[in-house]
Amino acid sequence: MVMNVSNSDYFGVKIVVIGGGTGSFTLLSGLKKYTHSITALVNYG
Repeated sequence: MVMNVSNSDYFGVKIVVIGGGTGSFTLLSGLKKYTHSITALVNYG
């Protein structure tokens, strides 16, 4: 995944992730450097 974020939009990017498992953890870990506004709904069962 490639993401280009300009400085003016840095804090304006909002990300929502729905799911679970290793893929979600990896995705969320990588996205932390692009925004401070991340919401995750994780199912564990």
